[in-house]
Amino acid sequence: MNNLGKNMLVAFVSLFLFMGLFSYVTTLRRTQEIRTPLIPLSRDTDIEEYKTPAPTEVPETPSIKKRTQVQAPAYNTYAIDSLSTIIEEADYNLESKNSDWWVNSGGYFFIENGIGKTVSGKLSPTNSWRLKYNASSPLDTDNGYHPQNIFRLISQSSWTNFEQSMYFRVTADNISPSPNRAAHNGVLFLNRYKDSNNLYYTGIRVDGQAVIKKKLKGTYYTLALSSLFPGIYERSSNPNLIPKNTWIGIKTLIFDNSDGTVHIHLYTDINRTGSWTLIAKAIDDGTLGAPLYGEHAHAGIRTDFMDVEFDEYLIEKRN
Repeated sequence: MNNLGKNMLVAFVSLFLFMGLFSYVTTLRRTQEIRTPLIPLSRDTDIEEYKTPAPTEVPETPSIKKRTQVQAPAYNTYAIDSLSTIIEEADYNLESKNSDWWVNSGGYFFIENGIGKTVSGKLSPTNSWRLKYNASSPLDTDNGYHPQNIFRLISQSSWTNFEQSMYFRVTADNISPSPNRAAHNGVLFLNRYKDSNNLYYTGIRVDGQAVIKKKLKGTYYTLALSSLFPGIYERSSNPNLIPKNTWIGIKTLIFDNSDGTVHIHLYTDINRTGSWTLIAKAIDDGTLGAPLYGEHAHAGIRTDFMDVEFDEYLIEKRN
């Protein structure tokens, strides 16, 4: 074979190898793009103090019941059914194996005969979530043994004007050395949860205060604060003024007004009497940052540094 023939052969082989490599890289890139999901929500483990004001915070089962379904994904009511299951944490809401709920943080959400529960006590040393939290958030979760210290449960459904209610009871405090264990911790509803930086919180703090607050672009604003349980909070000697093993009801009504304001009412029912008392209310008129007006977003539950049970959880649409 003369030199011209050899050169042509080398050029052909080089071109063939280049095209093969290009095809492989292109296929790999497309595969990676296809496997990357479009994800609207990600994990939220923020438990920092809020600012007031701040100028510049398992297999799927039919255990969660949707009632009176109208137009997916809108519902008139949304409730926990009486069946039992375990819902495991997922990094993103679209990865949750339960179509109704997403455990955003806390390891697990248990439902036993209609009673919802965070993790109770310690996880075993070899539990997969114990190991993951030991690596990612050892200080807030006591080396991964108490992922329930930063429990977040978020509905897959979205709501605008609605009432959210439940009864809860605290069964144990987790006296973590974390600096994030503080007076502002509590049992709280998530309302109009657009993402971890934009939502309303309503509920009861461990210092005995009923609270309504807004988180806007990562900054917390207190909209209302009212004394509920007596006593003086002290991080070491009196770390939680919420009574133990007592069923306490909280209910939030949130709705838009035609003038562009958002109205939020918080009710309580101590000892599960069936009688609700208005304990705090707020009108978000934009004085402390723009109101989350007209937001069709998620609902849910947050608890901090305690073991908690839940019953009669219900969301109802309001016009």
